[in-house]
Amino acid sequence: CKKYLVTLYRAGRLLARDMDVSAVSLVHLDMIMQDKGYEPMVACAWNVLG
Repeated sequence: CKKYLVTLYRAGRLLARDMDVSAVSLVHLDMIMQDKGYEPMVACAWNVLG
């Protein structure tokens, strides 16, 4: 289907995490996947690269 979904493993974490900051910190994975011809499963402000 040429779609991808970036996930974040949070098991065992007691501290709250800012999900917006997490999304921005993982944008390099979006870049790699889109360079390989994949599209994100859901378009968001941080994964629509071009």
